[in-house]
Amino acid sequence: SDIAVVLSTKRAAGHLARRVLRRLGAADWAAREQLESREKEALAYARSRVDALGLEMKIVSSELTLAGTRLTLFFTGEERVDFRALVRDLAARFHTRIELRQTGVRDAARHTGGTGVCGRELCCATFLPSFEPISIRMAKDQNLALQHEKLAGYCGRLRCCLQYEHGIYRDARKALPKLGKRVKTPKGDGRVKDVDVLKGRVRVQLDGGGFGEFDSGELGIPEEILQQQQRQREAEQERAESGGESKSAKRRRRRKKKKEDG
Repeated sequence: SDIAVVLSTKRAAGHLARRVLRRLGAADWAAREQLESREKEALAYARSRVDALGLEMKIVSSELTLAGTRLTLFFTGEERVDFRALVRDLAARFHTRIELRQTGVRDAARHTGGTGVCGRELCCATFLPSFEPISIRMAKDQNLALQHEKLAGYCGRLRCCLQYEHGIYRDARKALPKLGKRVKTPKGDGRVKDVDVLKGRVRVQLDGGGFGEFDSGELGIPEEILQQQQRQREAEQERAESGGESKSAKRRRRRKKKKEDG
């Protein structure tokens, strides 16, 4: 059995539900304090043995079961590591079952904990049940500066919090024109230069000179674009009526047939 913290009473889809035995009592808390002291001792000893054995690995945290029957050490490493000598040393020192588990940089941050750029404790170390894929597209959709030092979290990867509001920005962008698109405004036609997603406003460079800011509802399609779309619809209709063949294709087919007959 292990000690855990209840984060939610709702069962999350795709996550294995574990049975709760009981609330922690006074005896459990006393035992836990002793275990924490042994965990710190194990972490310090393991790190010293790693240095002494010259192993290419970094011990990030240690966990001891409530009964003290298993000591688990989490580590990161670039390559495969032969840590059999380390396991023997740890077993001889602590007289319990030893497990070493290699983990990634994101999981390492979860185990060690820390403070994010927001000033709060890391999300992965407090309430996130699992890691979701994070992409640079999420930062682009939110108009964030694409600088690694500003987007990276404690682990050095893209921050998990980039996903929290991404859905809101993504849905709001659907009602706004893209950068560089030609639009019609109350002050004349122009081209979109900037978009404020949360306010739903668009900054347009006007053809007559200068800039203007407009709500998305004030924008329309320029006459030149409407005419182009109308020509495209007429061409599509013509191809449909002629069995999908354009006038130029018809002329080429007739000339070819005439040449073959002559």
